Amino acid sequence: MESSDKGYRRIRDDLDRYHGIKVNDKRVLRICRKKGIKSTIKYSNNGCTRQAANPQYIAENPGAKPLCHSDRGFQYTNRIFHAKLEVAGMTQSMSRVAKCIDNGPMEGSWGIRLQRNLGVLTPMEKYEQYLAAA
Repeated sequence: MESSDKGYRRIRDDLDRYHGIKVNDKRVLRICRKKGIKSTIKYSNNGCTRQAANPQYIAENPGAKPLCHSDRGFQYTNRIFHAKLEVAGMTQSMSRVAKCIDNGPMEGSWGIRLQRNLGVLTPMEKYEQYLAAA
């Protein structure tokens, strides 16, 4: 499999979007299981810290530490994730309990990806489609 970082849902979305193949999620899941295709989600270790590691950024902002803001999901509250943040010299910031509004700006920054509820389009593509129809 050329993209083992994709789960069966993303594979199904790609088949629909890029190849025009209409297929059910369950069928893709069955095929993946039969062929031994497993998603291995890979997270970039330098994703959040790329700009912070830039010497010019450090010179312009002495004493500044990169901030990683997240909700209280299990992936952000485990010790391994916290240890990785410490190694990267980052400060962790979490939304308050039952205060989802704190996390709104971060959720919005991820809104540039393909979304199923928009017909496997990005929000910008859906907006352009809307404008073209009006």
